[in-house]
Amino acid sequence: MTTPGKKRTAAEKPRVGLVHSPHPVFEELAAALTLQLSQTGWDCFAVRGIPATSRDLDLVLLIGDVAMLPWVDAMLANVRARNIPTLLWQLEPLPPRPLNDNALATVRRLYPVLRAEHIYRSNRARRLANRFFSWQLARQAAGAFGSAHLPADRYRLQLVSRSFQWAQDSYFAGRVTRILAGMQAGAALLGQAGIQAKYVPVGYHPLLGTLRPHVERDLDVVFFGSVTDERATALRDIESRLGKVGYCLTVVSDNCYGETRIRLLNRTKIVLNLLNYPWEFPSLRLVMAMACGCMVISVSNSDPAPFRDGGHFIQTAPDSICGTLLQHLANEDERNVLAQQGHAFVTGEMTMRKTIVPEIERMLEIGPG
Repeated sequence: MTTPGKKRTAAEKPRVGLVHSPHPVFEELAAALTLQLSQTGWDCFAVRGIPATSRDLDLVLLIGDVAMLPWVDAMLANVRARNIPTLLWQLEPLPPRPLNDNALATVRRLYPVLRAEHIYRSNRARRLANRFFSWQLARQAAGAFGSAHLPADRYRLQLVSRSFQWAQDSYFAGRVTRILAGMQAGAALLGQAGIQAKYVPVGYHPLLGTLRPHVERDLDVVFFGSVTDERATALRDIESRLGKVGYCLTVVSDNCYGETRIRLLNRTKIVLNLLNYPWEFPSLRLVMAMACGCMVISVSNSDPAPFRDGGHFIQTAPDSICGTLLQHLANEDERNVLAQQGHAFVTGEMTMRKTIVPEIERMLEIGPG
């Protein structure tokens, strides 16, 4: 293992331990990252508990909602004692900005409860506790966050609050050496909290999506992802309005991962992107869709970087979504141009090799051989 702070040569093979949440999306991302780092010439393996960090590591990379892993704090303490750098790639949403002192205090008061949530598991006590603290957080934070920023499902505000507080505490306690933010809004929020987090979006890897030749695009509009109450209302309205003129909306909310999703998207003309949090613009759904040659139409009024509205996809206000969908369903040539431009962008300019790998290289201080 290279001594921390010592310049590494390209001939040496770094060893990266990858910690991620068990959600299928992060399982996919972890598999893509592991393959990408292996293709870069590094040794990457999953860390699933404290004993795994006894291996000879040069870096620990964390992705997903790792705050809910009951062993993660002890594992990071073990890593810190061995002077191994840690990099958190914050891909989960964070609370809206700006956060005032009242909002920060609210999050801190509820943080111990949010972290202890795993104690309840899936039983009645856990459900009642979630309901109570969702109500409490919504009541205490409405003024600080702004009611327009609060999702109807208050439990999701718990998730972003817990994720933010864990990242902040881990950074200032020295358990996390550096933080990258997968969304611009997250980088801004962390900066407000005194953490200089660089914006690094999720990059493309072929495991996340590829074009399949000779597949007919027989699905008009597809939404894939979780269906919250807000999304369900919007989807019902879109389905009704499209159906009146002969188009179909396909909604896939379960088991849409890996090869199943890639086959679905290769049959899709337009992917509909609905945001869970109005202040965030996550890139993963767009990367997956564009990699498979779909045109993307997204409901958003925020900065869509790194994507270009009108160049890589179409961004529209919620009350214009049906008209925008109908316009591009009727115009195949324009739809294909946007799909091709989006595909070229994610597969050429937004690869993992160009997004996350250079940041890991900086952490490892890899220099010329």
